[in-house]
Amino acid sequence: MAITRLNTNAFGTSVNLASNVTGTLPTANGGTGATSFSPGKVLQVVQATDNTTFTSTSSSYAASGDIISITPSATSSKILIFFSYNVWRGGHNGNVFGKIYRDINGGGYSEIESSARGLHQTNGYVSSTPILQKCSMTYLDTPSTTSQVNYQSYFRNESTSNTFEVGEGGGHLTAMQVMEIAG
Repeated sequence: MAITRLNTNAFGTSVNLASNVTGTLPTANGGTGATSFSPGKVLQVVQATDNTTFTSTSSSYAASGDIISITPSATSSKILIFFSYNVWRGGHNGNVFGKIYRDINGGGYSEIESSARGLHQTNGYVSSTPILQKCSMTYLDTPSTTSQVNYQSYFRNESTSNTFEVGEGGGHLTAMQVMEIAG
């Protein structure tokens, strides 16, 4: 490709590409050429996995340690959050409940919305038989920041009579994804 040099003396000390050049300009350095994005477009995707196991008998919410981070490019962006787990519970009909908590720029975790709670495991198996189920949580968040946002799952037992495990070992991975959606 030939290089064309412009005599900037005709334009002053610089060339204003918006007013001094006509036609279609090539996109530089592999960019998209877009000057703005329409609402609803996916701007970035972050995914991670974790192979650790969170075990509890508590009926109070506790942090699982499964954390995924994203830095939004605009304060108007929304973040779509997905957590996918294997949940093991043995010997008792009951439920494991989950919530998603958010931390913005190291300010501490707080529940993002009560509707982010998910019923992770339901009744319906023989009370003496352990069960392993695939469970998930999804939530659309509006953090209104361009600082790093960390999302972490929290879980609680319906009762303290049995142990449950999230991300149960033996090669079962917790999968986490976050997507920045243009607002």
